[in-house]
Amino acid sequence: VTPMQAAASLRSLLLLAYPPDEVERVMGDGVSLLHALRLRQLLLSQFTAAAVQHIRSHTKEGRAQLPPWAFKDKLGTVKVREPVRSVSDSFSSDMVQSYLAMLRRIACRRLPAASRPSHDPARTVALITHTPELANVIRAGVPPSIPSYTSCSLWRNEHVSLGQLQELEEGAARRLILGINWCQTRKQLSIDLDLSVGIYDRDGKFLDHCTYSNLSCPGCQHSGDWTQAPYPRGARESVEINFSEINPAWHYIAVIVYSYSGQPMDELEDASVFVADPSKKGTGPGGLSIFSAARLRGQG
Repeated sequence: VTPMQAAASLRSLLLLAYPPDEVERVMGDGVSLLHALRLRQLLLSQFTAAAVQHIRSHTKEGRAQLPPWAFKDKLGTVKVREPVRSVSDSFSSDMVQSYLAMLRRIACRRLPAASRPSHDPARTVALITHTPELANVIRAGVPPSIPSYTSCSLWRNEHVSLGQLQELEEGAARRLILGINWCQTRKQLSIDLDLSVGIYDRDGKFLDHCTYSNLSCPGCQHSGDWTQAPYPRGARESVEINFSEINPAWHYIAVIVYSYSGQPMDELEDASVFVADPSKKGTGPGGLSIFSAARLRGQG
């Protein structure tokens, strides 16, 4: 049994009261941090105390009708399943808690050593926020369109903590690069895309901006304006953010991309927006390590 097969069968293994230490042994080496946390969120949403009581009271000859499960398919259509599963006599709330603890241990082992909980072993470390979409182990809705240079992308309503993902040397400044990348085809004329960031406080009030006409503000530095992206090298604009220099009133940073030359972004063959870690090498534009990226879409 592979780690992914065990993860996909987690609900059935739990209902059968399969020993969680055996599941942990199989899953431990092949399940990512975010996958472990997403599985934990799935169990929390589907095996509440009321759900466990419903399953136990409706079990006949080792089979039970589970509560209806609503989910979205890849086209965004809401569907409902009422699965029937085999259930062990040993299935209980205690078994659910043992599986949650198992997933928490797997997640903690994936964290950088400095970020692991040290004093309270029961502490839950979460890098994603709970939303109805994230309750499903299968991400809901239409998947994002991802550029060829990475497989990393966040879905709508999905969040990560950069503080947990960036492993920095002691004393190093935490930095982030927000950027766009595009390339004209052999037949296209000059294509000029522009990147800007807008900065807002907790209440959504505009505070500052960093653009090709305002190349710097506290904590932000723009790379400058590129007015074309000749084939095959293309062009890249970016804004580097130094979190040690930003204003404490900052709460939101909005990434804004528009087509100055007027071409709809849907017509651009290779245009993307990305968030990258400047402290590491990777497969992204300029050799950057990508946190998340998506192809540019829309009228521009």
